[in-house]
Amino acid sequence: MTFGLGMLSIVQWLVDLERRPPRTRSLLNIERVQGWFMLGFYPLDTLYYMIKHDVIPAAIPVPFTRAPALESLKAPSPSPPRENRRVPLEPLALTLWSTRCWAVYTILQLFHLKEDRKLLIMRQKALGKDKNHIQEREELTQRWSSWRNDLIVNLAHLPMT
Repeated sequence: MTFGLGMLSIVQWLVDLERRPPRTRSLLNIERVQGWFMLGFYPLDTLYYMIKHDVIPAAIPVPFTRAPALESLKAPSPSPPRENRRVPLEPLALTLWSTRCWAVYTILQLFHLKEDRKLLIMRQKALGKDKNHIQEREELTQRWSSWRNDLIVNLAHLPMT
């Protein structure tokens, strides 16, 4: 199931991020926030999908509403018995919030790309016009190409979010 694998990969990403942080503090903070928003995106999107396809009901039972010890001290309320209480899950709200999480991730990715661009320019200047670094220049060319592709992909995702 996508939910489990998606959540696992996001958790692994966040753990790895703390073990081996990016080169700048800005990139670290951007990726941390992206990870947390993706942890919101996956369960909300999965719940929406499962409700829309009748895999789970659109309302879930509430396991308890009050502390059981205090329940006997209060006067009986006209609310339904605990067994019948359910919390409705609105598919529209779920998809709206999951899309908002994805939008934050996408916008932050554009800031990430801006930081990456700064690092690529610094690396390019450091290499200068020295012809001895052929392999490093080829790698830098590939990184610029990857950066452009990522920019195009994220700009394409932006209207969808």
